Amino acid sequence: MSADLTARLMNLADATVSHHVAQLAEAGLILTRKDGHHRLHRAHTAALDLNLADVVRGAVSAPTPDDPYRDRVLRAFLQGGRLTTLPAQRKKKDVILHEPVTLFEHGRHYPEAEVNAVLGDVYAEVSTLRREMIGLGVLKRERGVYWRPAPRTHPPPERSSDSLTAAGRPPVPLHWTHMPRPVIPPQQVHRLREQQYAAHLSLSLLSTAVHTALLWLALSGDRQNVVSLTGAALLSVFLVATVLSRRVPLRLLTAGVAYLLPLWLTAQVIVVGMHGSDIPPAFFLSLGVIALLTLAWLPLNQAVALLLPLTGFMLAATLLFNPQDLPLMIYTAFLVALMILIALHGQLVSTERARNLSVQHVAQLDPLTGTLNRQAGWDTLETATRSPLQAARVAVALVDIDHFTQINERLRHRAADQVLREVATLLVNLTDRDVSVTRWNGDRFLLILPDVGVAAAHDVADRIVRAARNLHLPDLNGVPVSVGLAFAAETEHLDALIDLTVQRLHRAQEGGGNRWA
Repeated sequence: MSADLTARLMNLADATVSHHVAQLAEAGLILTRKDGHHRLHRAHTAALDLNLADVVRGAVSAPTPDDPYRDRVLRAFLQGGRLTTLPAQRKKKDVILHEPVTLFEHGRHYPEAEVNAVLGDVYAEVSTLRREMIGLGVLKRERGVYWRPAPRTHPPPERSSDSLTAAGRPPVPLHWTHMPRPVIPPQQVHRLREQQYAAHLSLSLLSTAVHTALLWLALSGDRQNVVSLTGAALLSVFLVATVLSRRVPLRLLTAGVAYLLPLWLTAQVIVVGMHGSDIPPAFFLSLGVIALLTLAWLPLNQAVALLLPLTGFMLAATLLFNPQDLPLMIYTAFLVALMILIALHGQLVSTERARNLSVQHVAQLDPLTGTLNRQAGWDTLETATRSPLQAARVAVALVDIDHFTQINERLRHRAADQVLREVATLLVNLTDRDVSVTRWNGDRFLLILPDVGVAAAHDVADRIVRAARNLHLPDLNGVPVSVGLAFAAETEHLDALIDLTVQRLHRAQEGGGNRWA
């Protein structure tokens, strides 16, 4: 029904009806569409069916209207699913930054290289986009690992199936691609990566030694399979050099080898069959080795998709060229099936273990800033000072935001929370990967600096004060902080270490703040 018809039926002025229709549309209670020169309105039944008592109790979320402003911003700055540029106006920038975060799953953690790869498909200046998303709080970072914060407890109801928005326009189509990533707790990322490189290097060296020895024995004996062994030895040497260079990602390297080996075995069997020879028993052993490597290096579904046709091909070739080896082939196929079942079981166990580790990690975080909570920070400090030799080079810095009460009163609660998040992000970005950042209490953060000298610790404290002084936020020209710095070697136990840090923090504040002591 149009507004002018509604006005005539209700005997009201057109301006009065138009005003209230606009208010209802803004609240998401009616939907609007154009019909020639008229705008037709109808009730948004999905929103009107909500029970007010349920909304108040929190059983359901209040209706969230479609946002014409958001649609306009996305149309202006998105072309073909990519950002043309980041808007300078803060309100528009907030709209834009909430879109690429949908590429990341809640509860999953991403190494920086993978975050760069995802954001690189969205915007050319990856570092700028990543920094802005962290500053807004839609993306969290700790020790070089990123994650998307958990969603709200009661998400808003899904968009109505009606293609009309409250403003009478279809929603803006976005072309973001959802890219799941494995769950890896941040404290294990670096160690796991180094273990992966060590394992692949050991395997490449072992393969080089084995194939070189087999090639030497073949050259010394009947000279059979010399060409195949030479190729395998050269491939092993290439793998050693590639792993040592670290220029090729392990995932790409292992996937390439895993796809290449089945093709190599298939070609060898075809060549043998064309010469009218029997399939050597070593080829059945090669099938088992290829199955092991493929299941270890590829996702399970891809590995099975490779192994089943390869096993079927080997079975057919055995029946065709040397049926006397059929029992050996059947047993080899049984071993391949057994490997697949073991890999499936291992995947289930690994998934459950990763889920448990992820839950443990989330339980250690402060929900507002994404840094460690107090208990996790205390445990980290105990671990860092457990050995007297390690404790001798551990420093602790307590960072306090000067006049935070006034900031809270001036900016209100939500904006003050954003200040805490910005300071936490600043502390994480300024320090090395080994430094632990903890929200100690209120507006105080505790930094644990392991294996650090006096001069280096002083430099960290000085950089924190200077960087916070230059941290420009809306309605704030810098965020002054005071820092108290102490060393574990100065005290006999941790409580005394924390007390000493607090005393030096108070000394810095008594000197006017915006300094370290």
